Amino acid sequence: MQARGRGFGLVGAAIAAALLLILIGGCASGAGSGSAYAEGRYESALVAARRDAARSTGAKRDRAALTAGLSAHALGRYDEAIVWLEPLESNDNPEIAGRASAALGLIARDRGRDAEASRKFAKAADELNGLDGDRAAALAGRTHLEARRQATSGVVTRDTRRSMQSFYTVQVGAFSSRSNAEEAASTVQSRAASAGLGRPRIAPTTNGRGSLLYLVQVGQFADRHQAEVAARSLGGGMVTLAQAF
Repeated sequence: MQARGRGFGLVGAAIAAALLLILIGGCASGAGSGSAYAEGRYESALVAARRDAARSTGAKRDRAALTAGLSAHALGRYDEAIVWLEPLESNDNPEIAGRASAALGLIARDRGRDAEASRKFAKAADELNGLDGDRAAALAGRTHLEARRQATSGVVTRDTRRSMQSFYTVQVGAFSSRSNAEEAASTVQSRAASAGLGRPRIAPTTNGRGSLLYLVQVGQFADRHQAEVAARSLGGGMVTLAQAF
């Protein structure tokens, strides 16, 4: 899938495509709309999904609505996509809810609403599992940083200002493997608890080549001095401005 409008660049577009190309389990099997979407026949998928949604109820209708929304998004028909996708954000199926939020995040990003996009991607990350969840979290961080750049360049919208709740954190490592990040987080966990800093967190992001990178961070602080004191209590660490999304 190709991001339209204000693009992410090659790195972000690749992540966005990977996030939304695969439909939820069972959507393509035996379903004309799902199969058409998976094959890139978005117009056919949209027509079939509209029909399936009108004739179905419950989970089957929700899956058809998701296919309709994703197909409309792929065709650049954003207003129609929003009509299909917004009700699905509160769906009981976390994968449906997560993919709906991710698609809405792409639409917000293409329309220049980076702060809103960041919140949608963060919601998707909470719902989706595995690499899809990591990719959504990375997109949340990327769009949050773009919203920050808008603010520093003087382009500050109400939506951007509402999202600019940044903080300092102690970063104890950056890893290309989630398992290595989890091991590092486990190693520092007891020291973090003793210092009253809470549990370490793993924040997915992307490097310059678009590969996922897992940051291990501890604590949230209002100013840099507090973060530096916490870093010393952990035995060292890099103080950085966290991506608040």
